[in-house]
Amino acid sequence: MNDRRGQGRENQFRLDAPIVVDITAVSGQSFYTGVQRVVREFVAANMDDLLLVRYDPKSDVFRAANRITALKYRPTKGFVGRLRVRLKNWYWSLSRGYREQGTRRSWIPTPVRTAARWFYDTFLADAYLERELRRTQRPVWQPLDHQRFVLLDIPVGPRHVEALDRLLTSADIASTVYLHDLFPLSHKHLFDKRYHPGVRARHLRYLDVVGAATHLVTNSRFTRSQYERFVDVLEESPDQRIETLYLPWPRFDDPTDDDRAAVLPHVGEASVRVLAVGALDARKNLLVVVRAVRRLLADGVPVSLVIVSSSTDRNDPLLAAELLDLSASERESIRIVTALPNAQLVALYDLATVVAVPSVAEGFGLPAVEALSRGTRVVAARATALVELAESLPVTLADPADAAEWAAALLAAHEAGRVPEVVVPDAFPADWVEFRRRLLS
Repeated sequence: MNDRRGQGRENQFRLDAPIVVDITAVSGQSFYTGVQRVVREFVAANMDDLLLVRYDPKSDVFRAANRITALKYRPTKGFVGRLRVRLKNWYWSLSRGYREQGTRRSWIPTPVRTAARWFYDTFLADAYLERELRRTQRPVWQPLDHQRFVLLDIPVGPRHVEALDRLLTSADIASTVYLHDLFPLSHKHLFDKRYHPGVRARHLRYLDVVGAATHLVTNSRFTRSQYERFVDVLEESPDQRIETLYLPWPRFDDPTDDDRAAVLPHVGEASVRVLAVGALDARKNLLVVVRAVRRLLADGVPVSLVIVSSSTDRNDPLLAAELLDLSASERESIRIVTALPNAQLVALYDLATVVAVPSVAEGFGLPAVEALSRGTRVVAARATALVELAESLPVTLADPADAAEWAAALLAAHEAGRVPEVVVPDAFPADWVEFRRRLLS
């Protein structure tokens, strides 16, 4: 009987599917952008021919997964919803100083911080992951000769990296790695050890995984140049095909009136509406946009800034200090938003008059492309892959360290109005099906 039950569970999975995609790093976030969006949308569009696998560190094997865990949003209405929101706000208010000032985190023992985070994620967070089959209920994946292993995301830890390296070097299986960036190696000054422990060492091992793939695809020419810069540190010169493939041109469903109504309070009544999407760390360089908006506010310009981030943890000390220095009126105009469903993010793209992409470490620049697909003007940093995007798309570039130049550029972009229909360059696949065809061709 146990054998039959196990066989029934195994039949849920196509263990012989021609394409095997590692989804180990895909987890719950408060909104889906960046690499999260790449993996989720690729899988959704191509699921008929895919087997999804996750690395199981306890057993040191890859196990089949029948789907990517979805993110659910808890209600905010009714007695329970309102109580949860009140308790959530109390939690964030109580912990604010410890989150915004990294030095204060060491005052609280790690087990206490872990327990507090578990309590928040379990009961108070706006979003949560739906339940999956227990790990032991998922069959172990054994590579087959006809299968191609695809890695679209960055490994989650040292053991995952080691397992990938072992798979790609020892198994007789074709493999494709889609490389997003190697910034922990090329821009190590942007990765503070307090917030990104071990990230450089992990990426050095990840470089071995990339070099072991039979087929390497980079998301931009810039990322390819990064890889070619570091490939000499590999023990053996890789024998692989290297190509560049942009992400597909975004095609979003229009947000509903409810979605627009939900995000309108974040924007306020300002006529100049700036949107930035990214983590609150040094590589995203949001500091220059905050300073630019403060300049515009000081000049009497009716401007608002909404920063959409996956977390309120402020891992850039300079940005944290700048946000703490805001006056009461500036706090009304500069807001950080988390736990945002995808449709509401699209609504913000539509409501914004200009999207700022100030990153100094960008392998592609997805927020810039997403904004343009909605007809919203973009001002981006004159740095890394964003310069490459500006060669073929209507992106205004600004000095990533000059707040005055950013203030002028944001205002000029607002005054220029909506972007006329963009002629999509051939370098962008039309959709995720074409992306798959080019990726695996």
